[in-house]
Order: sequence, then structure tokens, then C-alpha cells
Amino acid sequence: MKTKIHVGCGTKLYDDYVNVDCVETKGIDFVDNCISLDCLKGYEGTFEEVYMNAVYEHFYKDQRHQALRRWTQLLKKGGQIKIDSIPDTGRMCQAYINKEKSFLYTGKDFSMEDMFGWVFGPCNEEPMRHKDIFDKQKLIEEFSKHEQLEIISVKNVFWGKETIDLNLNVVLEKK
Repeated sequence: MKTKIHVGCGTKLYDDYVNVDCVETKGIDFVDNCISLDCLKGYEGTFEEVYMNAVYEHFYKDQRHQALRRWTQLLKKGGQIKIDSIPDTGRMCQAYINKEKSFLYTGKDFSMEDMFGWVFGPCNEEPMRHKDIFDKQKLIEEFSKHEQLEIISVKNVFWGKETIDLNLNVVLEKK
């Protein structure tokens, strides 16, 4: 049995992970609800890592709390939840106000249109629509409510070829 879970994998599959998404894609291990992960019932406390990239913002607040509880159940003590590429709305506001140049958007000043894409997601259809906005403080407050998890890091990162660090990567560890 693999010891890592890739939640919301889409078409990006990793050999050493159990790849799970709510949408069928070629080569996926399980098509399942990414919150409840029913496909992994009976494996509680056995995983070293739960990983996702550009997924967390697709859940509503109550779903995120359910998901964090479930993902924590699946981890062994010391296991980690790694959440990459959560759009940082606070950082976007700074980029807009400071007229920072955005490589991803052809070197122009970061605009309201640019922010719209980051905030709402790639389309207006489920499950791709973003359900909430975040900044570091909001994430720290949200994760602090989960007593079984310790916040290891919350840091701004660059996404792809973007020249502005508009995303947040998070590492949480099961106590």
C-alpha cells in the first residue's frame, strides 16, 4: 500500500501516491469525494502525507473543516498535510495597489481582471469554481482551530512563471 495521498490530482498523477479526484481521469487510483475519501476507509492512521495543489480553495468553509478532520484521521502521528498554491488575496491587493508587473499577464501592471481570475478560478462551473478567498492570517486562524494539527509553515510562493508570489503553500503536521 502506498503511504501518500494526492487529493484532487486531476491529470497530474504520482507513482508513489494514491491519486484521488472527484472527476474520472485516465490512470487515477480512485474517483471519490475529496473531502470524505470513502475509498480509504479502513486505512485511518496509516498515511505519511496528504498532498494537494490548487485544490483547497475549491471547498466551502464547512467542507474544509470536514476535510481537515478526515485527512488528519488518515495520517499517522507526525504525518503531514501539504497544501500548495492557495491564492493569496491579500498579496493580490498589494500587487494591484503597488502596480507590480505580472509576467503571467504579459508584463502589464497587475489588474482587477488578473485578480478576478485568481479569486474565482478558471471557470464558473463546479467543481472548478473557487469558494473562498484567503490570506496568511485567515489560513493560520483556520488551521489553528484543529487541535490535532500543528502549523509548520505558511509561506508565499510563485506559481508557474508568475513573477509575483501570489500563492500560499502550507504544511501542517499531525500531533
